[in-house]
Amino acid sequence: MISYYLKSGEIISSELPDKKRGVAWVRVTGTDIDKIPILAKLSGASESIFTEFFEEDERPRVKKTPNYTMVIYRTPVLKEDYIITAPIAFIATEKYLITLEKQDAFVLDTISKNFEEKRLKKVLSSSSFFLSYCLDKINGEFVRYVSHVENNAEIFNAKISNLSQKHTENIYRASVTSSFFHQALTANLEVLSELKSMKNKLFDQSIIHRFHDSYLNVLQIFDTHKIQKELLTNLFDSQSIMQSTKMNLSVKKLTSLAFLIAVPTLISGIYGMNFKYIFLADHPYGFFISILFMCGITGIFWFAFKVFDLL
Repeated sequence: MISYYLKSGEIISSELPDKKRGVAWVRVTGTDIDKIPILAKLSGASESIFTEFFEEDERPRVKKTPNYTMVIYRTPVLKEDYIITAPIAFIATEKYLITLEKQDAFVLDTISKNFEEKRLKKVLSSSSFFLSYCLDKINGEFVRYVSHVENNAEIFNAKISNLSQKHTENIYRASVTSSFFHQALTANLEVLSELKSMKNKLFDQSIIHRFHDSYLNVLQIFDTHKIQKELLTNLFDSQSIMQSTKMNLSVKKLTSLAFLIAVPTLISGIYGMNFKYIFLADHPYGFFISILFMCGITGIFWFAFKVFDLL
């Protein structure tokens, strides 16, 4: 747990905020569960609020109480080779903005780095402004990742028939990310819709206006993402169809080749039987006639398969 607040016009960091100072940001991660009693006392929220967040996969929502306003919002995070989403909880009071993360979020890492470099003093002017600033930056992360997939021309510009294993893996990863983003953006829109119409002593008209702008931005992101999701779905389906078609062609050719091999195998098998009287067995050119006959039959079938495009 770490706190940032202004003291004599400078950003100060410490484990606990200075209660005599102005607005403070208290950043809490999954390793700070033992600090829950302190956080409950600072925010006026019950300890169960914090415990539930770290133990359950919370869906984006807004909770308004006389002491605090809690906003749960989802942000993109990188997990192994996949980009998924994870919840961040914001608990805003008049003096504090407490953020809860199960895993470090890039947006909050960036803000922390700026605070360490004594920048972004303006965002500590009020907890509500800081909240709107964080939500806006999270939306920017969605834009960055959506644009990254969209600009990945090797996925969309590659010919379906020439898709490599790498292309297929990239399409699959993008599809997984697209599914997570669709759910997260839908839920985040509901949160912003509620915030932009909320009447709260923490949120003045300028903050409500910022929430409204964020809502419109997420709508644009959602529309872009929706088109991208459809393209990825169509591309993945087309690739699956092409793979299935190639497999069917291979099986068809193997079947035709097996039939061609079966003809001479059958004839040679007959001549290998232990019978006393076999056609052409005593003919001086019987062997050559049999070979010529097998080649002729095989050639006729080969020509027929070529005509009907079976080879």
